[in-house]
Amino acid sequence: MSEPRDGRTSDAVARVRVTIDGEVYGLRSPEGAEHVQRCAALVDARIREVRAQGAGVEPPHRVALLAALSLAHDLLAQREDDANGDSEEGETLEALRLGLEALVHRVESGLGD
Repeated sequence: MSEPRDGRTSDAVARVRVTIDGEVYGLRSPEGAEHVQRCAALVDARIREVRAQGAGVEPPHRVALLAALSLAHDLLAQREDDANGDSEEGETLEALRLGLEALVHRVESGLGD
């Protein structure tokens, strides 16, 4: 089995409570509580940016969707830069992307609890 960055085996699952857009979520992740909190803070910050750019108050699901699209845009732009050789850290960013995708999958799996 693979090991998260903090050295625990993937069987060790951190339980963490995060707040995103004013809502508290209980999540589980083998990546560790600090990592999940940092990811949640990134998503929360992007939601706040989307809200600040909007003319009116949107339904929460729409704001979350726009924030997700914004984050996806950033990821795709970085991938394109990497593919074009515009980034000296392409391999590191690809590893981070794969790690983020794995974390999202693990977090989504834990949302049902």
